[in-house]
Amino acid sequence: MNISVNPVNLVMALFSKELNILKATIKELINIYGETEHQSPIYEFTNTDYYEKTMGKPLFKQLISFKKLLSPEESHQIKLQTIELEAKMKNLSSHLDRPVNIDPGLLEAGKFTLFSTKNCMHRIYLNQGIYSEVTLLYYNGQWNHHRFTYPDFKLLETKELLTVTRNSYLENLKQLETS
Repeated sequence: MNISVNPVNLVMALFSKELNILKATIKELINIYGETEHQSPIYEFTNTDYYEKTMGKPLFKQLISFKKLLSPEESHQIKLQTIELEAKMKNLSSHLDRPVNIDPGLLEAGKFTLFSTKNCMHRIYLNQGIYSEVTLLYYNGQWNHHRFTYPDFKLLETKELLTVTRNSYLENLKQLETS
């Protein structure tokens, strides 16, 4: 029996010490996933020192969403692809262990999820060493966070970009239903 599932909107959160690597990574992601629909401004990522040893400081972050909707069926593959891309981008930086961090996520009408390779009590195992977590929930007309939500996803600016992306996503779903 096949159960129909809505496609999802791919959103990536990227950060790097080097703006040229951030931009080169986005270009590579566009080659893989197609045209972007929304992009946040680049901002300084100061929410944690966790990445300082491998990535340096200061770190700059940007969120991007992609126009083409995807099937969620094999979504763990996206995280595997971004891990490969992170390794490829290491060739552009001779002095950083990890020149870029790419966090892919999926946006649906009622939630935004992120992928991880790290298990934790609030994450669900998908496949091939990849986990998923609900980062934000959409209800009462807004994005709502919980105790495990990363600090920068609690920011109004992040939620505003995800709201714009959600609105586009809902429009794109309507167009798919009528075609």
